[in-house]
Amino acid sequence: MSEAEPTRTRTPLPQFLREVRAELRRVNWPSRKQIVSYTVIVLALTFVLTSFVWGVDEGIRRIVINTLGVNDVTDETTTETTDVDELLALAGAGAPADDAVMDDASESTPESEPEPVRPGARASPASAQHRRRARSEGPRPPAR
Repeated sequence: MSEAEPTRTRTPLPQFLREVRAELRRVNWPSRKQIVSYTVIVLALTFVLTSFVWGVDEGIRRIVINTLGVNDVTDETTTETTDVDELLALAGAGAPADDAVMDDASESTPESEPEPVRPGARASPASAQHRRRARSEGPRPPAR
């Protein structure tokens, strides 16, 4: 047989508040000078660590861009960066879900061929759109 747990009674609220107040009187509170110095240390370390993480992130971004040959491309009409689309296209992961949506200009010339992009050249948003459309339409007929 197991021993029965002792029954615990709740401390009444007034007694609890008196005990909390007595405990807070025993706390060794920091001085104003200590609080200011600790605050400065925390803010400085936050700035240093934020700068470090930004630097690592920027370095990894540049390595990925240089390794995969992807440039920062901004679509002037939407101001969205198409880096993700370029990386997905290079990785063969397929197009994002919104690729089926085309603007009016692209619908008027569906049979136009994309211009070839030189290695290392900046790709235009239109060429990325052509690549996405080509993936969704299947293989192209042979060039003449």
